[in-house]
Amino acid sequence: MMKFSINFDGAAYRNAGKILMTLLMTTMLFACATAEQKRASHAQQEAYKVAIARGINAHVYEMSCQAVLPVAEEILIKRGYTTQVYDQEGLIVEMQWKEDAQAARSRFIAQGMALGDQRCNLQIVAEKETAGQRTAQRSDEIEMELISRIQPEMAKNIKAQAKAMSEQVYEQSLQQQTPQTHEGPAVREVNDQPDTEILPEQL
Repeated sequence: MMKFSINFDGAAYRNAGKILMTLLMTTMLFACATAEQKRASHAQQEAYKVAIARGINAHVYEMSCQAVLPVAEEILIKRGYTTQVYDQEGLIVEMQWKEDAQAARSRFIAQGMALGDQRCNLQIVAEKETAGQRTAQRSDEIEMELISRIQPEMAKNIKAQAKAMSEQVYEQSLQQQTPQTHEGPAVREVNDQPDTEILPEQL
């Protein structure tokens, strides 16, 4: 049987150490870049939500509130809610409470504000009650659906502007993050000889 012997000299160990360090540095840099992208993506998502909310809140329908309210009521009815109050003079539509889950229920209230004969701003508030705790906040989802039904082009514009703003925030977030220099532990080259020669007189 033939035997092969492999000798690893100092140069081989040094090359192996350099390769391992290169792999380590590459992994660290990739992890850093991924973390920065995640933070930028989170900032982008939050910016998109804020821009959508602003666009919806500022939207004004070029029609009377009496014409907008029935469309809002129809959307809510399709979501399983029943009308409790419909006041055309007070410009309000209030839905009955609907049981969503055990010890939880919800309802919607649509309130219009006439800004002129053919101009209307309308808010839809979602109320939720869980274990006796009640919360209320504007429903951007329902209001966006309402805008899409009545003025689809305006809904597209709001989304497009929000998308453009969020992309800008993403780029700015990446640029503002301070580049970090990652320095790994110093690699000591393997030498065949000790670093310091000890003389007999020093013993």
